[in-house]
Amino acid sequence: MTAFISDTRICSPSPQRNGGTSIRTSARRSDSRGIGDRLSSRQGRPAVARQQGASLILMLALICVGVAGFLITVRLAPVYMEAWTVRAVISSLDKEHGLRGANAQEITRTLDRRFTINDVRSLRARDIEVRSVPGGMAVVADYEVRVELLGNIDGVVKFRYETVISE
Repeated sequence: MTAFISDTRICSPSPQRNGGTSIRTSARRSDSRGIGDRLSSRQGRPAVARQQGASLILMLALICVGVAGFLITVRLAPVYMEAWTVRAVISSLDKEHGLRGANAQEITRTLDRRFTINDVRSLRARDIEVRSVPGGMAVVADYEVRVELLGNIDGVVKFRYETVISE
């Protein structure tokens, strides 16, 4: 037998003597119990008591994901901060008037001094390609940084910055 709830009455089908069914209605009780107390599970407990929230395993999994994300962020933040410094050093070469018409050795010495001042450790001036192009000297920094993330898991981050120092 199925029961359903309407706005004002609880209705349930009841069999008639002639083989058909009619709907029997009864007035809703006006007590203080809510709908969760009236609807119950098969075990006889109210439906509200079955709602419990996240399980312990789910909470542990979420904590592990959060800790891993935090560790990755902590390990990669210095790499990106250093890359921003490299980009600033290389892009400032074009604005410096003392390097106009300079050869590759002078540009490399300038880069080495600036990397030392700014404490850039993942890239050396000798690793940067300085070549002559029509209209000036091209400075290209194409490098990658390997960072240990968790145990034997490493992260590799690649960067490429370039500028042309006009003559």
